[in-house]
Amino acid sequence: MKTQLKRCMAISFVGFISLSVLLAAGSFLPRRWQHRSQASCQYKVCAIQFDIHTNILVPVYTDSFDWRNHLPLPLHQQQYLGFGWGDRNWYMNPPTELSDTLSRGLQAMFFSDASVLGIQAYDRLPTQNIKCVGVTRSDYLKLMEFLQNAMQRNQQGEVIQLSNHPPTQTNYFKAIGHYSILHNSNHWTAEGLDTVQINTPLWAGFSFAIMRQIEATCL
Repeated sequence: MKTQLKRCMAISFVGFISLSVLLAAGSFLPRRWQHRSQASCQYKVCAIQFDIHTNILVPVYTDSFDWRNHLPLPLHQQQYLGFGWGDRNWYMNPPTELSDTLSRGLQAMFFSDASVLGIQAYDRLPTQNIKCVGVTRSDYLKLMEFLQNAMQRNQQGEVIQLSNHPPTQTNYFKAIGHYSILHNSNHWTAEGLDTVQINTPLWAGFSFAIMRQIEATCL
């Protein structure tokens, strides 16, 4: 019995190490090996990094899409909007104590029961930890559809706002999708960037991996 238990533990350990190696390798490998054709900066899509998280950042309006027709005030009174998807409990009630971070993190990764879309407004484009890429109009509209489809809606077709945080100009909306260790906030960012053919890592669980793969073409 003890021999079987030790054998099972050894197999589990080897499996864990193998999975860790594969995920680490996937973090450094690009999803696309060919270079995308460079587009003008008329339609600009940005990724911005906040420690372990990434958000997608786009203008409030362009000549092809206007978020002022889709979101409530005061979000669209600024120039740019940053979209971040994640576990609802973590995003809306982030842990303030180190002792609480681990338990809350495990709960989010394995027992998340709801997701949220946080939308932060900016009066100007941030200058740190950000990369921007020019995309085609058709790809830009695909991303706008992706972002809209991330939000739950009521019977009248309106987005469902949960709360706002005036100090950071962030509003939170009910989101679609299930957060887990295999589909976290960075995976969601990578899915959005993939719709506009911006390169992302083969495994996009880490924020640094996403930023590493993006070749910025716009300021």
